[in-house]
Amino acid sequence: HTVTVNTVAMADTKALPSETPVWDTFPQDLISVPCISKEYAYLNDEKVLREMGQEIRAKLLKDVESSGKFDMKSGAILLMGGTSAQANYYDTDTTSCPFRQESFFQYLFRLAEPDAYGVIFLGTKKSVLFVPVLDEATYRWNGPPRSLKYYKEKYGMDEAILVSSLGSELAKRGVTTVYTLMGTNTDSGLSTALVPSLPKLMKGVSSEEAKRVVQDDKILYPVLAECRVRKTPLEIEFMRVCCRVSSQAHVFVMRHIKPGMSEMQLESMFKAFCGMYGGARHVAYTCICASGPHGSILHYGHAGRPNDRIIGENDMLVLDMGGEFQGYATDITCS
Repeated sequence: HTVTVNTVAMADTKALPSETPVWDTFPQDLISVPCISKEYAYLNDEKVLREMGQEIRAKLLKDVESSGKFDMKSGAILLMGGTSAQANYYDTDTTSCPFRQESFFQYLFRLAEPDAYGVIFLGTKKSVLFVPVLDEATYRWNGPPRSLKYYKEKYGMDEAILVSSLGSELAKRGVTTVYTLMGTNTDSGLSTALVPSLPKLMKGVSSEEAKRVVQDDKILYPVLAECRVRKTPLEIEFMRVCCRVSSQAHVFVMRHIKPGMSEMQLESMFKAFCGMYGGARHVAYTCICASGPHGSILHYGHAGRPNDRIIGENDMLVLDMGGEFQGYATDITCS
């Protein structure tokens, strides 16, 4: 049977995160919902996302100031977003995958588009998005460019300016130190891959103006990394709903498993549910849908073992899957 699920067109942003999930009312059908669920509406509500971004940037500014290491008068934090080149195959005009934004950039500025920069001017505490100029040849495929007003309002910025003006804006606003992101993740051992080239960005300004601006790539990373560890109140509420949708997706998969199905069908059901009820375009990591003896392989589901076994009668299953919502990962395992 199908459980009737109450749905709304807009999010009840005050009540939803604190609601106690009632497992019996979790959706059991992917297509019976007439519009969008409360969870979907909340996780994609521009007001919720805008206020959360503003709260995060305010928190970072407090952390930066309290560290005593930054020039709070004429310094600026400069982050580089992911590039369009990262998503392209060399031999085709299509992208190799949906674009994934650089995680620190998405955390601070939320913009999911490539080739952008974000700046927080420490003296004025203003946050500014610098967006690229699109070639007219791309309009046919990607649509016309958004207005600067769109970026300013949607992402809660103080200003939105074209990337081509970044260098002149740094000089005009009297910035003398630009803090960029360079560091190594202590868990993975991997280093940040996107470090802005200040000389390249300062092209177009006089040599004298360019000389006044220096780049510091040492002190920002530990402060920003620690800022991401300690979540704001709005982030915590947001993550509760993220986990709820992923939990509902796991329950949905459990309810529909049958012997004779492929492990890949379980992965497909989970992804479909997270998209339908949470608006997730991505999962946080490769889905692990291990049946029978495959449950002993810790990271089963990779390209060499792509969730392709047929599930047998009375098989034990290990399901390790998590949706990703607006850059926030969930990670849930059940047997």
